[in-house]
Amino acid sequence: QLSKRNDKPFIAVDCGSIPKELAASEFFGHVKGSFTGALTDKTGAFVAANGGTIFLDEIGELPLSIQVKLLRVLESGEIQKIAHRGRLYSDFRLIGATNRTLPQMVREGKFREDLYHRLNVFEIYIPPLRERLEDLPLLMRYFIEQSVGGTKAKEIRVDQEVYRLFNLHSWPGNIRELKNVLTYALYSISENNILTKELLPTRFINAIQPPSLPQSHTDTVPAKTTPVWANDINVDLYEVTSDAERNLIKQALKKCRYNKSSVAKKLGISRNKLYRKLHEYGLLEASADDE
Repeated sequence: QLSKRNDKPFIAVDCGSIPKELAASEFFGHVKGSFTGALTDKTGAFVAANGGTIFLDEIGELPLSIQVKLLRVLESGEIQKIAHRGRLYSDFRLIGATNRTLPQMVREGKFREDLYHRLNVFEIYIPPLRERLEDLPLLMRYFIEQSVGGTKAKEIRVDQEVYRLFNLHSWPGNIRELKNVLTYALYSISENNILTKELLPTRFINAIQPPSLPQSHTDTVPAKTTPVWANDINVDLYEVTSDAERNLIKQALKKCRYNKSSVAKKLGISRNKLYRKLHEYGLLEASADDE
């Protein structure tokens, strides 16, 4: 949003869903009649992203044959459109995402080493859900709102046992698994609007395995404690997320020495929204304005 490309095209491509034989056409385009089924000209994702951004999701799924061509595009900006005479160029920014371990794929010969180093300029690592269980309330609120809408979501309460089970699970399916489990439960929720253990899919209950914890020097594994947001029988999801938000703002205030502009920038919100939150959580008087 802050770049010079913010008003230019943003082209997203799911690399895992493209058939191998059509990958070159999807990425680079083709000329009408260049192969069987090419009934019209196709622009291709890289040309369509000219001036803007192309996002390659699940980039680890790319076949080696396309990886070679992608490397050439990244090096020169030249697009090899199928059966096109002449040269095409595109000025794009590339963002890639994967849930695979690319260095391991490089060692196994499944991903080109030169392409990996060409792509890995600025890396953002997003921890798996099992490593950030404190985010569960925020993510649950988000997915529940997505499923039933903001108004209905405010009426839903979450049983303490659900939080306990969620906190025990290792979430091998990561965020997608959480979303699917919640969607399943919401289909069956009764008029009392309480999300209980009985509404969770059986496959989830049967698969619960606590996340592996680092062993101490005495080779004992500490017991996993129940989170503070799971002490009540029926937990108000909005109260839980409000507490988390309030604590986050308090931490940001201290870290930024109560400078409101710095706090707003750090949290990615406007100053006006920050002041509304400070007022809402009773933090306005407690914070000194050092600007």
